[in-house]
Amino acid sequence: MAYTRVVDIALPMGQPVEGPQPLGRFLPPVEAGMVRRALEGLGLEPGLLLDPFGSTPLPALEAARAGWAVVVAVVNPVLRFLLRHTAQPFALEDLQAALAHLAAAPKDGGRLEPYLLDLYHTACSSCGAGVSAEAFIWDRDARRPVRRLYACPHCQHVADEPATERDVEQALTFEHRGLPEALALERVAPHGDPDRRYAETALAVYTGRARYALVTLVNKLEQLSLPPPLQAAAHALLLSAMEEASGLWGYPAGRSRPRQLVRPPLFREANLWRAM
Repeated sequence: MAYTRVVDIALPMGQPVEGPQPLGRFLPPVEAGMVRRALEGLGLEPGLLLDPFGSTPLPALEAARAGWAVVVAVVNPVLRFLLRHTAQPFALEDLQAALAHLAAAPKDGGRLEPYLLDLYHTACSSCGAGVSAEAFIWDRDARRPVRRLYACPHCQHVADEPATERDVEQALTFEHRGLPEALALERVAPHGDPDRRYAETALAVYTGRARYALVTLVNKLEQLSLPPPLQAAAHALLLSAMEEASGLWGYPAGRSRPRQLVRPPLFREANLWRAM
């Protein structure tokens, strides 16, 4: 006869999770080994386990590796995507192929990769050559980039130095463009949708340039009609880039776990293509 047992489990100490985790700083900080050791402490034979919240992939994966059949109730489509592809990781070849397809996609008479890299163009202070910056550091209150981070491929000069006037002018050009944000809003929460204000808050953590680059990438991905495995891999790359390119990364880098969608006083605007 089937039966259900409901128990409170005291989670023991675990070990810090090694390496970066997708969206890890937005997920509950569950340590590696905690769930497995807790289940072992019950003294039960592995059976069916229900995770009614699905707030992070780690508990379900640890339970499954310990021999339990796990059912996860997860409403958030992003968390569902993370769970599915953490349980069944992407092949490196699929990620590389998806990135190659995006890189070679046509854009304004050229390829998408150099087009996006050029959005972050700056000039090397050592040799004067053009280079695509790794990131710009913004002053939230001044509403402008104040520093630039880059590695020049021509003279190997590595810099963290003040932004130039041209850097500022180029960045502010995108701040004055409303179309990318309007298109993004309509895709996520059309006018009249009760969740529209949440979408507006989320988009506000990105600079205008990041919003423009993201909308360009999403539109191009839809036009490519990739086979399902490569499309899912491209979505994973895009999700990672969305996290890296947001304005929630403070400068200098800390170990903060954002509790609100608010930019720090100094925040990093990552190069979207480099982030992918």
